[in-house]
Amino acid sequence: MTLTAWKERNPEYKDMPASYAGRLDPMASGKLLVLLGEECKKQKEYTKLDKEYEIEVLFDVGSDTGDALGLVEYAGKTTPVDNFSRLPEILKAEEGSHTRPYPHFSSKTVNGKPLFLHALEGDLSRITIPTHEERIYRIKILKRTSLSAEKLQERITDFLARVPSSDEPSKRLGADFRIAAVRQSWDKALAQAHGRSFVIISLRVSCGSGTYMRALAPRLGEALGSRAFALSIHRTRLGRRAWYTGGHIGLATQLLHMKYFLILVVVVLVGAGGWYVMQQQSPTTEPAPEVSLPIATTTPAEVVTETPTASSTVSAPGTVQEIRVTGSNFAFDPKEIRVKEGTRVRLVFINATGTHDWVVDEFSARTKVLQGAGSDTVEFVANKRGTFEYYCSVGTHRQMGMKGNLIVE
Repeated sequence: MTLTAWKERNPEYKDMPASYAGRLDPMASGKLLVLLGEECKKQKEYTKLDKEYEIEVLFDVGSDTGDALGLVEYAGKTTPVDNFSRLPEILKAEEGSHTRPYPHFSSKTVNGKPLFLHALEGDLSRITIPTHEERIYRIKILKRTSLSAEKLQERITDFLARVPSSDEPSKRLGADFRIAAVRQSWDKALAQAHGRSFVIISLRVSCGSGTYMRALAPRLGEALGSRAFALSIHRTRLGRRAWYTGGHIGLATQLLHMKYFLILVVVVLVGAGGWYVMQQQSPTTEPAPEVSLPIATTTPAEVVTETPTASSTVSAPGTVQEIRVTGSNFAFDPKEIRVKEGTRVRLVFINATGTHDWVVDEFSARTKVLQGAGSDTVEFVANKRGTFEYYCSVGTHRQMGMKGNLIVE
């Protein structure tokens, strides 16, 4: 539903400035914040609000966009049942702050052109994919279900039938989301998968602004030695997390105070400004707007606590210092390590997801390449001062931002 259509149905707001505070992915549904009047001037602030999503992750099928709107691949493999027992550990590793590459099919601009156009034109190999910080506060498993290939085909067919297209020349490459090629890839995959069922894990994800659910799903598949994509993405809440000494509290528990302020905005600023939450369903539906508070409320059981961890540590020369570094797709945590010259470093590399190693050339230190969850240890003496880059040597992971700095002082 566009703002123009909404104003037609709510003529009292027809002359009031209005703007979106953020966006949803093309195949996503849920709450979308719209600003009215003076609140439009605060758009940048509102886009930084934390979010909560409920997503369905379907395993054993891959998608180049990470969702159902991509070109899909099915290799005929089934993820072993025992592998799913590792899922809680894998989800825990996803929590916290991580440096991630932007999805190839995103609107992030590189060389004056959005990444999705680079992807459609086939020139991703000639550019550097930028990275950004993502933060996930908590991931909760809601349920595990299965879906037959036949039922999956019904869902996909219904979904693709509602995908819009554009006649604008500037959107020629992505005008119809490659719908013909996408349908063809789905037909091929589902024909191969005839008679089988797929595992779907439903998750609730509480996260910071700019966290991509359609990038999270493929990471989970890779961590389980499989492929996966986001079958559905639904935004359930918007709000802000409050930080306190010793930890932080869940989405919008703190918003009891903000809640009354926003109610005041709605009541007092009618005709002058305010906001509401639009309930956006599918690309072509036009639901009635939900004029209500986008306050993310959590039950006491959903309050999260977290102990902050240091990003770097320093030890005295001549001592043995054990340092733990966690690797995931495609980042190290921490990204900076500090030691004194002469320190014997015992580096414990913990691989949370994907296939990675830890390397620093100047000290001839290299761990094993680990596939999936695991760890390896390497020792070396930091016998010269300077700043030395450590990185993952697998494929193009280093170029994708999987690196950090070892500072010897």
